[in-house]
Amino acid sequence: MKHAEILQDHLPPIIQRMLPERQQFINILSVGSAEGEKDMIILKIIKEELQKSDHGRQMKIFNRAIDPNEYMCGVYKAATENLPSPLNDQQIAFEICQQSFQEYQKSKKKPVKFDIVHFIHSIYYVDVEQTLRYCFEKELSDKGHFVCMVACRDLIYWIASKQRKHWHGEKASETLEIGEKLIQIARENGWKHEVYTQEYTIDVTEVFDPESTEGNLLLDFMTHSINFRETADKQLVEETLALIKDLTIVKDGKRLGEKKESLVVIYKK
Repeated sequence: MKHAEILQDHLPPIIQRMLPERQQFINILSVGSAEGEKDMIILKIIKEELQKSDHGRQMKIFNRAIDPNEYMCGVYKAATENLPSPLNDQQIAFEICQQSFQEYQKSKKKPVKFDIVHFIHSIYYVDVEQTLRYCFEKELSDKGHFVCMVACRDLIYWIASKQRKHWHGEKASETLEIGEKLIQIARENGWKHEVYTQEYTIDVTEVFDPESTEGNLLLDFMTHSINFRETADKQLVEETLALIKDLTIVKDGKRLGEKKESLVVIYKK
């Protein structure tokens, strides 16, 4: 999974600088956690960093995950019951919340100050400015970091641009420069920020199989929709699939598209 490379490269120093010696717990909030695969990558990196000191080895990890998809939450829960090493040593506690982030903000969850709040390709579904302000005011600890992975001008950018919808009063094409918007908001509020970018290819072969669960989830991901193949206008679905064909190449029997993404990290000090 390509997410792992950019996270492995840039998360360790972030973890080290925000962990004071007196801290006994590290709290993580994952928004748009899906089936938990991205969370497991991040938790493994955190665990590896904690193992580098005597103090860190004693620390507990709390991971609260939020996703509105019932199927995904079920897969996630099953994964937590059979964790791979080094995550299977009882030091990590999970809380999986099947709800949207908007619903989460209104819920009466036990208040927790999080060291990391991360949106790994899930910031598209919320109001960016409101979400950032909420996280900094309500969710993040003093040394907490907001970590967000977003698409650049790549296959997913052009697929999402095609969708005839408005998000938060703006055209879809205008809301896709999320990385730039995050940085602008950070500057306006005097928050520090870091940006890291990588490019690679993704396999979209399964998208063209209407019976493929993975293919339909990937299509939802690329269109920033839920059940896109079933709920979108039939002509739009056909045009979107045609566009995916136009923007991809076939190599070794697989259809591949360009993926470019940025890791944006925002923090107070």
